[in-house]
Amino acid sequence: MFRPHPTGLALAITLAILWVVCSLLYAVAPVTWLSFAATLFHGFQMISPPPPMTLTGFLLGFFALAVAGYVGGWLFASLYRAIDRSPSA
Repeated sequence: MFRPHPTGLALAITLAILWVVCSLLYAVAPVTWLSFAATLFHGFQMISPPPPMTLTGFLLGFFALAVAGYVGGWLFASLYRAIDRSPSA
């Protein structure tokens, strides 16, 4: 059974790691990375030339995804527990 706090923390850490990896890829090859991102997210507007990665932008994205991951994981585990406790049909 999922517990809300550990599940939220695990998702927050996972998203934070993914953010670091994506940021590194963007720092190394911004045009290629934005081109790849455009194939994943339809309608993604690319800026030409791509803006440089800033420390502020990196930290903002890092913490925003970590917080969203924690809240999402906590909510998922809480809902899972509530559904799992309901009597079977």
